[in-house]
Amino acid sequence: MPLISVSGTQGIGKSTFIEDFIANWPMYRTMDKTYRDVIKNNNLSINQNTTKESQRIILESIIEDLRSVGKDEYVIFDRSPIDNIVYSIWAYDKNKGDIDDAFVADCINISRHASQKLDVMFMIPMTKQNPELVDDGLRDIDPIYQSEIDELFKGLKKKREENDDVFFVKNDSPMCIEVFGSREARIEIARLYLNEEGDFYGEEDSLILDSNGDAITSNNDIDTGEAQQLREVLGLQKDNIYRGDKYQI
Repeated sequence: MPLISVSGTQGIGKSTFIEDFIANWPMYRTMDKTYRDVIKNNNLSINQNTTKESQRIILESIIEDLRSVGKDEYVIFDRSPIDNIVYSIWAYDKNKGDIDDAFVADCINISRHASQKLDVMFMIPMTKQNPELVDDGLRDIDPIYQSEIDELFKGLKKKREENDDVFFVKNDSPMCIEVFGSREARIEIARLYLNEEGDFYGEEDSLILDSNGDAITSNNDIDTGEAQQLREVLGLQKDNIYRGDKYQI
């Protein structure tokens, strides 16, 4: 049965979308505990102060949630393994905490394979209709940070569309679909992909021509011991990755 994740930058409306999604497709459930509980229970440093330990614990929690669901369940997850890549790359490029290129490479290898369990990743991009950033005790309300994380998510989505084989696994990776606009508009976009029973349309029944689910290229693992190779593969040269307020993934 379909397994879906929802990703996006801080305060973009992921939890609200999941709530609206389940209201429209009640056969779905979400996890009783989320990464937020993991952060609180372990008193983790996150966002701009994240660390290897924090990213590792959060990633392990996300993967454990994926492993815990049965094959006949309809589940929508708040965040995915790919989120770990985004926040780790941001911290690495900013020289924040102890995150280094070898750690980023490990995260990529783990996350790209863990994401194979998902059928679809919904991504919520920043638009003119962004909800107001509200401090909830965990969320970083720095608008620059929010925008930079958003650019990284958009960069990963672009890589998926370009048949990139670094962040995803060839022929066995989830579709990556943007949902945007008002709450109602986001649900209507989801309806282009899901029928009333909560299943995804087959290729012959799809309401759209391009679902961004094209197969991607090869299944090459990254050698975590080769820091320079990692930088070349990802374009993670610290003197050129950051251009204004946009990352060049």
